[in-house]
Amino acid sequence: MNTENIIQLNLFNASIKLMFGDTLGAIGNFDRAIELNPNDCVAYNERALAKSSLDRIEEAIEDYDKSIRLSPHTITFTNRGLAKSDLSNHQDAIDDFNQAIELDSNNYDAYCGKALANHALGHFEDAIAAFDMAIQLNPNDCVTYNDRGITKSDLGRLEEAIADFDKAIVLAPSEVLAYDNRGFAKSKLGKQEDAIADFDKAIELCPHDASRYTLRGIAKCELGEFDTALGDFNNAIELDEEGSHPYSFRAAVYEQQGNAEQAIQDYKIALQKLEAIPQEDLHGENVKHLIRITEGLTRLGIDLSGKVEQYKALAEDKGYEFE
Repeated sequence: MNTENIIQLNLFNASIKLMFGDTLGAIGNFDRAIELNPNDCVAYNERALAKSSLDRIEEAIEDYDKSIRLSPHTITFTNRGLAKSDLSNHQDAIDDFNQAIELDSNNYDAYCGKALANHALGHFEDAIAAFDMAIQLNPNDCVTYNDRGITKSDLGRLEEAIADFDKAIVLAPSEVLAYDNRGFAKSKLGKQEDAIADFDKAIELCPHDASRYTLRGIAKCELGEFDTALGDFNNAIELDEEGSHPYSFRAAVYEQQGNAEQAIQDYKIALQKLEAIPQEDLHGENVKHLIRITEGLTRLGIDLSGKVEQYKALAEDKGYEFE
């Protein structure tokens, strides 16, 4: 068997192994093919994809680099951009997506990747512009509408966000995340009954996610339905004992109902869980919860005023707004 046939056999075997989930075996076949022909840009790209699927992202990027040096291609720039995004190297990823788009202005995946990377950097307007282009190229992908809706929601453009979630649901009536996000946007607009209806549907589709019960419980609290809200927070805790938010919201309900002992217990559990997170890893909602929890405990006679001020200062340092 000549060298070219051996190369093609290894590439064929790699594709078969990938079909049957033998990713390591496939990488071995790509290794042999590349050893025999180190100038095959496609083999480097395919090996990189296999390595990415095993979370060997840095190795994958090295393969994409080699493939691009041999033959710059829009798909390879897109794949390398996605890999860099996986490593949170979002600006470098955007550079790759721009290169991919320059090579092919109809590269849908590159626009989606660029949008998500911009969103991760907080460049929401740039993200929306990229989502707009992606939707022009493929107006039938519910995920892109959902992601654009999230970005608009982050900008406070809630009605526009709801329109995107509506479109996502029309395209995919079982897309549970679209119901989650639409319910959250409606709740922020004060449309609690409509929000609860969306959370009801999301729970019907996926009843084992604690966050959906928490969100529905919050909306019920806004309507003064504290008893049924308590049931939702109980369900959330049963599904995910490690989460802090259901404890803090349940504590607030207990406090409102005058059950100080249970409120203090839940506030303390929530505080312990959040304080276990390194401060550099705390995001805005967690800092807000820390402030609410310490304020709640202070109201109930446990003086944590020093911690209240500490967490308010942290919020200010991180640029988070807190009312």
